[in-house]
Amino acid sequence: CPDGHANSFFTDSREFECVPILPNTLTDDEMGDVEILKEKVNEVFHHGIYSTTGIETEKTWKTNMVAEIEKEINDNDLIISEEDKNALKLAAAVSINSKVALSELSDDEYSEIKEYETAIDTVIADANDGHRGDLTTAAVVAATEDELVKLNADLNETNVELTKFFWDTKGNQIWAAKKEDIEVEMAELMLGQPDETMTAVVTEISGFDHTYTPIFNPTDTLNDSPVIMKNLDTGEFDVVLAGVDSTYGGVNEDYLDQLTEAKRVFYELTRMDRSGDIVTYTDDMGIEYNVKDFSNIGPITLSDGTIISTPSTTFGIYTLDENDIKPANKKDYVAIRQQIADYFPNIEIISSINGFAPTLSTLKDNTGQVILNGTAFIINPSP
Repeated sequence: CPDGHANSFFTDSREFECVPILPNTLTDDEMGDVEILKEKVNEVFHHGIYSTTGIETEKTWKTNMVAEIEKEINDNDLIISEEDKNALKLAAAVSINSKVALSELSDDEYSEIKEYETAIDTVIADANDGHRGDLTTAAVVAATEDELVKLNADLNETNVELTKFFWDTKGNQIWAAKKEDIEVEMAELMLGQPDETMTAVVTEISGFDHTYTPIFNPTDTLNDSPVIMKNLDTGEFDVVLAGVDSTYGGVNEDYLDQLTEAKRVFYELTRMDRSGDIVTYTDDMGIEYNVKDFSNIGPITLSDGTIISTPSTTFGIYTLDENDIKPANKKDYVAIRQQIADYFPNIEIISSINGFAPTLSTLKDNTGQVILNGTAFIINPSP
């Protein structure tokens, strides 16, 4: 059951499943407990002795599996290297081993591993539930923000290097490749951030009762989330990297200007880096904490001269007290972005509420789906 990956296998009457353990979600002690439980599971599996029937079943399944893979390749005229073909066979063989091992366990052994499975699931579920889950998310968000700052510094350094003279093309290619790697990593991290994160836990005291309420504020970003464009041929959404010349693959300049302006408006609505952007409260334990003041946002002037004189009223956002704030959830952030997008003809929004996963438009090895965990502006060339 590798960290970060779900893994399950089953027979007609039995099932065993590993819940994925995502990075930065467990404390060291919790991870230690999970590792001990996993070792216990492995011991049960490894100490089992296959019956003659089990051995024959495994042999038959593997023989049939190899024949089926070869048939699929030949019937569909697939071009696949021997290395990839062997990798497919190995993965299938591992799955067969697991299923046969599960079926060969005695009833007592099966009950034992199910108890370990439940214990592992409980540790992971408790770490992602309620306030503890909010704290876990907040820790991941903070770590990501720190990493983005470092990556942004590396990106700036790389851009400087690309302006220098190189005696041959190799030097330029090295820095160009580094820039693309950094941009891919930054895109994945930025789009994986939620719209808001927990920044404090407020204590309210009534007699002998203590109530703990989480306080959420907008996630701090570099205000430079990737360029996402709707692919008119496929209907999917491509994350377009800036590239060596920072032209974003020739994306229309007007579209880029609209996107930049939309991002700037959103940043002005959610930023918390100035004294006037926050309001400070004190809880019943005398602890001060800051909340984004959505009620007193100053005028915003768009590049075409349009003035949004009272943004708080225009976008229907406010901070009345620490328990009455809007935006307060992902749907609120979707609504705000949509209102901003309405000012620009080629800007729309996507949200993880609708299950979108933009696809990286890069030829690097880690091309694939980027998990969108909040909301984002996109360019639609043909709205």
